[in-house]
Amino acid sequence: MLKELEIDAHPIDYIRQELREGDTFAQYLLDLPLENGRVISYLPPEVHPMRAQDFKQSIFISTGIKAAGEATLKLQGFLTAYLGSNNRHYAVIETLGRVGDKWLTAANISYFTHELKIYSFLTHEDRDEQRILQTLKRARRYPFVCGMTQLSKDDHEIQAFQGIETSTLSMLAANTQHLVIGAFDDEAFLMWTKAPLAAGVR
Repeated sequence: MLKELEIDAHPIDYIRQELREGDTFAQYLLDLPLENGRVISYLPPEVHPMRAQDFKQSIFISTGIKAAGEATLKLQGFLTAYLGSNNRHYAVIETLGRVGDKWLTAANISYFTHELKIYSFLTHEDRDEQRILQTLKRARRYPFVCGMTQLSKDDHEIQAFQGIETSTLSMLAANTQHLVIGAFDDEAFLMWTKAPLAAGVR
C-alpha cells in the first residue's frame, strides 16, 4: 500500500530538467508557474521523506519493497477521477511515436498529432481502467510527461487521430492543472498541482 507524501525537497529543478528532455508539449509546460504549486508522490510508508529526495534513483529496490506497479494504479485512479469531473478535461501524454509508425495500427489508444509527433490523450469518455492503463503503457519513459488539462470554453473538442495546430498544443499546456513526471528510476511519479488563484484574482 502506497501513501501520499508531499515532496518539499526542491522538486521543481528536477521537474524542469525532465521537461527540457521532452517534446514540444513539455517545452510549453515549462512556462507554467511551477514554483507556485504543490508536489506529491505515492510511496511506500516505510520510505522516510529524506530517502525521497533523489528523484533519479530507485527507491523501491533500495528498500526491498516490491510495489512499483502500485504507483501506476494510483495514477490511473487519479486520472479516472479527474477525467470524470468535467467533460472538458483531458490528459495529454507524450509518446515516442511518430506519424507512420507501424505500432500505431495495433495500439488501442487515442492520439492526436503535432508536427509528426504522436501525443496520446484521454477524455471523460476514457475512464475505463484498462483503457487508461493501456495508454500509460504506450507512454514514453525517460522522461514520462503527462499533463491533466482542460479545453478553454470556446475550443472545439479534439478528435482521435486529428492533427492539431501549435496554438492548440500551447493552450493545452497553459491550461494544465496537474503535471505528472516520472521519477525514482521510473518506479513512481512526481505530481505537481497548480496553486489555486488568490481570492479576487481572475
